[in-house]
Amino acid sequence: MQDVVSIRLKQPGLKKVKYKPGQYLSVVVRINGRKYVRPYSLSSAPEVDSFLEITIKRVANGIVSNFLCDQVQLGDSIELIEPMGDFGLNNEPTDAPLIFWGGGSGITPLISIIKYELHKDPTHNIKLFYGNKSPKSTIFLSELNQLQAQFPSNFKVWYFYSQSIEDEISLPQRVKGRIEHERVIKSCEEHVTFKDALHFICGPQGIMDTVSQMLKKLGVDEKNIHLEAFKIQLDEKLLEGVEDQKVTFVQNDTEVIVDVPKGKNILDAGLDFGLDIDYACQQGSCLLCKAKLLNGDLKTIGAVAGVAELDEDERVLCCGYPLSENIKIKLP
Repeated sequence: MQDVVSIRLKQPGLKKVKYKPGQYLSVVVRINGRKYVRPYSLSSAPEVDSFLEITIKRVANGIVSNFLCDQVQLGDSIELIEPMGDFGLNNEPTDAPLIFWGGGSGITPLISIIKYELHKDPTHNIKLFYGNKSPKSTIFLSELNQLQAQFPSNFKVWYFYSQSIEDEISLPQRVKGRIEHERVIKSCEEHVTFKDALHFICGPQGIMDTVSQMLKKLGVDEKNIHLEAFKIQLDEKLLEGVEDQKVTFVQNDTEVIVDVPKGKNILDAGLDFGLDIDYACQQGSCLLCKAKLLNGDLKTIGAVAGVAELDEDERVLCCGYPLSENIKIKLP
């Protein structure tokens, strides 16, 4: 049983799917009568790979990740929502060095950007700091080694391993321990200038927080630090004021009352009830799950992109948590 699976999708013959390195595709599946949508970063690179590729890491009790890892077969058709997201350079040229920071499956959007930039400009100075448990758990290890061999003068990877670095895999820049300030500086002090580079971080929240704080201490301007979070992290402080509530949804002139327990966002509660709600990213960036707030108050948790595109009475349901009684929401 594989814990990580890459799915390669054939590009349509007539109308190719256009995307930017670092963007994600949303996969639509139907399991036991319910529709699920999950965003997965593209690990393929435009103008480099002829196919679309997404890489799925199995999540314990994850309905969709387990389905995709176990059930999808060669030749199957998969329903997709068009590529979205603004993580990356967005095709804006830059001469600045690029430094990428990844943990586990957080490598997926990073390798897309790295491949694209190396092939677009083979002289671009690019570095990657990549954390995993062990060499055997390193996603894209072979491909990263091939890229280093292909671009030896300007692409370098440092591998950080929290559990084991001893096995048959030969890696010249391997470091025992997690990515943190002292280990990073000790391992690459003579090779990397952090302050003048653009930094891209993707992985577990702990790595993103650690690297962001480290870079700020090293004098990196915050505008040059770019993060891609796979999931909104909740804690009691963020949920202050949020309580169990009953929320009324209005859809197609029909009203239903849905229980929304503390800690569950409005979107998930509606989907669990069986409502047909459009959604994709589940992080507040695609705005597909926006709806009108007719009554009551919601707390927004997460960075909602494109707020200017929302009307005053519109809310993004994947980031919305009930703050009051008598909440009423009208779905499109």
